[in-house]
Amino acid sequence: MNELGIDYINARASFVDSKSVKFVYKEPMAPDTDEGKEYQLKAKNFLIAVGGRPRAHPAIPADIAITSDDLFSLKSDPGETLVIGGGYIAVECAGFLNGLGKKVHLANRSTFLRAMDSDMAAKIVEELEDDGVNTLTQTTVKSAKKLESGKIQVELIVDRKERTIEVDTVLVAIGRDPDPSNFGADNAGIQYDAKSGKIVGREGETERTSIDNIYAVGDCVLGVPELMPVAQKSGKLLAHRLSLRKSR
Repeated sequence: MNELGIDYINARASFVDSKSVKFVYKEPMAPDTDEGKEYQLKAKNFLIAVGGRPRAHPAIPADIAITSDDLFSLKSDPGETLVIGGGYIAVECAGFLNGLGKKVHLANRSTFLRAMDSDMAAKIVEELEDDGVNTLTQTTVKSAKKLESGKIQVELIVDRKERTIEVDTVLVAIGRDPDPSNFGADNAGIQYDAKSGKIVGREGETERTSIDNIYAVGDCVLGVPELMPVAQKSGKLLAHRLSLRKSR
């Protein structure tokens, strides 16, 4: 980013108020005992693009399950995997794990990709099944536990019938939610939906929050289509709009 004149700070920031954020920064070569130093940064405008964090599954202990975020930092072979979820992230993870030669079960309480074009969704699921993915619709998780062998035993209800499977890895991909408390939304006075945690934009200017100088794009905004390309395009359009205002 340096070639673009952008200062990148690898730290988690949260709002102090509508004009400033705080963060703790630890120097890259600092010793492990160094907890870093807290800084505050003031700016004319702020852009929130935090996306969302994976939801936990109520029937699966967090210490025996992974999420799509964890998948890319695994230090060992995931082996036979049960992917729980029916959205694009679950289907995507099931597809590439299968492509790597892993045995994959893909389970969801209803159908797969139900928010997308039904014909295309059916074709994608058909391709997954042809490639060897074991798809399970109308399936819920009753319980999960780690066995002495290291395997994870999962009790499923498939079409109202109980079924138990043993896998090496359980990947939960049942949705993602933003966490307003994580970036200090209340400190800045940013309005967000109490149920979903998503930021409420303005009518006719979705990217602008309830605070004039704070903007938001992507999955963290209420009523906006999800997926990274949407946030990317929104960010570009917003940058152009703000730069035009500045030049006038």
